[in-house]
Amino acid sequence: MRLKRDLPEGPLAFKVQRCFQDVDGRYWYDSSNYAISVEYGPELIYLFTVRRGRVRFGAFPGHLSPVQLRKAAIRLSEVGLGGWVVPGLLDVRGFHARSPRPQPKMLAAIDRLIVDWEKRGIRSVKLPPYRWRASHG
Repeated sequence: MRLKRDLPEGPLAFKVQRCFQDVDGRYWYDSSNYAISVEYGPELIYLFTVRRGRVRFGAFPGHLSPVQLRKAAIRLSEVGLGGWVVPGLLDVRGFHARSPRPQPKMLAAIDRLIVDWEKRGIRSVKLPPYRWRASHG
């Protein structure tokens, strides 16, 4: 994952979380398996999962509205991460489709955003199937 050298001015921040709490309340530090959050101001706009030192998964958070998703996609593209937009949209679409009360308007808005983004001709990253496994006991 490479970022553009000339990043736009603004409150975009990348934060790394390498400490995790397990179900027993113990904390673990893991230098090769961690999460990177992308925040715009106080708002989480994207989350990457790193497994064995490689970015394996990326997703938009499920609470974003269609307008917020579009703005988040643009922000990612501005810093050279446009290839992660469609995989993130597909993930958030699956999140909404599996919810107990799926919202057809939200699903349609995400579908339109995917089509719009694919028309831009930005190649999406190719990811292997994501299999989550706990790294500690």
